[in-house]
Amino acid sequence: MWTNRTRRWLRTGVLGVAAALATVAGLPGVATADSRAAPAALPGGFHTACALTAPAQGDCLLIVFGLTHTKVVPGVTTFDWVFIPAGAGAYYIRNRERSDVCVDILADSQADSAPVVTRTCDNTASQRWTYREDISGGAGGAYHPFINVWSGLALSFESVPDPTGPFPTAPVSQKFFGDRTTQYFRILAPVS
Repeated sequence: MWTNRTRRWLRTGVLGVAAALATVAGLPGVATADSRAAPAALPGGFHTACALTAPAQGDCLLIVFGLTHTKVVPGVTTFDWVFIPAGAGAYYIRNRERSDVCVDILADSQADSAPVVTRTCDNTASQRWTYREDISGGAGGAYHPFINVWSGLALSFESVPDPTGPFPTAPVSQKFFGDRTTQYFRILAPVS
């Protein structure tokens, strides 16, 4: 059985050969790694993804020197994300400030509680997330889980005390979906 990392290595090699052939032979219609890495953004551009967390709502996905979450700081664009269609109802999640990185699972893990990180976008299954609108929570059913295509686990904020400081670290991981408030997200307008 091939691992996600093997698929990534093979895809890089195949795309590199296809690009070289297209350059040498002038073949039209051959997708290069660059053209596949930048699919069109969803209408509406950047948004903030915030969780239905107890006791207070408002923990939002943040990128600082990696992936974390905290309360929104107005005007800080590292809270803003673009959701790029990845086929079959899935999305790549890219940050406004770091458009070269996508939300991914550390080491392509399929384990419960594996850290969710940002990594260079490479269009692999571990970077594709479905926004399950068929599962609802919160006021008016406006919150929904993100489920990873590769692992089948839900994007989750770890339960930590309310951190202090302008960019506190609070872990993000993937967990079995357990109907927890830290696994439901609402897509909001950008903070800036």
